[in-house]
Amino acid sequence: MISLVKKMLDKLANFVIKNARFTGGRPIKVEEKLNRLPQGKPSLIPVAWPQLSVIRMNSTYLECTNYHFGDKGFITMGGFWMLPIALSVPIFCLFALFNDWSSATGSNFAGLLFACSGGIFMFTPLLALVIFVLKLENFTLTHFPMRFNRKTRMVHVFLESEKGKILSIPWDDVFFTCSTFGGLKIFGGGGCSVVGFKMSEDGETVEEAFELADRNAWDSEYRFLQWEFVRQYMEGDEAKLRELANMVDYVQDVAEHRETLYASFMRTLAQYSGGYIHFMIISFPIVLLVTLGRQIAMWTCKIPRWPAEIEATCQYPANDPILRDAQHHLPRGTAIMPDVSRYAGR
Repeated sequence: MISLVKKMLDKLANFVIKNARFTGGRPIKVEEKLNRLPQGKPSLIPVAWPQLSVIRMNSTYLECTNYHFGDKGFITMGGFWMLPIALSVPIFCLFALFNDWSSATGSNFAGLLFACSGGIFMFTPLLALVIFVLKLENFTLTHFPMRFNRKTRMVHVFLESEKGKILSIPWDDVFFTCSTFGGLKIFGGGGCSVVGFKMSEDGETVEEAFELADRNAWDSEYRFLQWEFVRQYMEGDEAKLRELANMVDYVQDVAEHRETLYASFMRTLAQYSGGYIHFMIISFPIVLLVTLGRQIAMWTCKIPRWPAEIEATCQYPANDPILRDAQHHLPRGTAIMPDVSRYAGR
């Protein structure tokens, strides 16, 4: 029975992930064609900024986090709040049943058994839902990195929709577009994000998809910042590389080990406050709770490891002046946007 429920939850989780907005196996939308961001051409606002996404950067490759890395912990926090509710009634019913087993007789026992069975039956779906929700962030990968190799002109991505399957595709073959998504007006409505597609030969079907780390409102001046950072890294000269490297004042130290408690707190604070001091104060209670959920999710997940054949193509000089990683970065802040860096840092 437990094995059957586990298989059903796995299938449900895979169904939800595969039917998310940025997955493959679907026709490309008209708006995605119209909003294409072609390689070799600056966007409408050609200003670059890393948007708190860099894991590693050197003269060979740029490695970034996926979008949901910033939100990691929120689902886990919600799931653990629901868990006591989902467990309370079944546990109470089982306790009552076994506690009164010897004293209850005849119709009393039948009534007790019926009541307990009904309580367990009613709350089992809720428990299954909580387990399903927790599985979305837990027992998978700590993050789903994407690596842009400027030397080989290849893009390597751990696909979130495929639970860690690696997509390797030439840079020039990726169909990048600015894709919109809906949202409640109370939270500012919808927005947009830059996604990359592996297209079918006829150019009409999205076979695989991945999303860059930043999302913004459709009319935001920041909506192309990270896309321009990636594009200019892949297409710029050495002077441009040095310029981009000087923007990386903080990196996500998750390549070799799990995120520390302090790093989880700072990343969550930056995510929910946007770097503004008044939002930091308002969001502080939720930040603490999400940080706890983020740590739980991190320690139940595995650290992604690139295959040897990909690592072999990603070697860089020992004294690389462009190198930015956990040991080589400019400790000025953990900025999401350039004008709020003094508030989002440590």
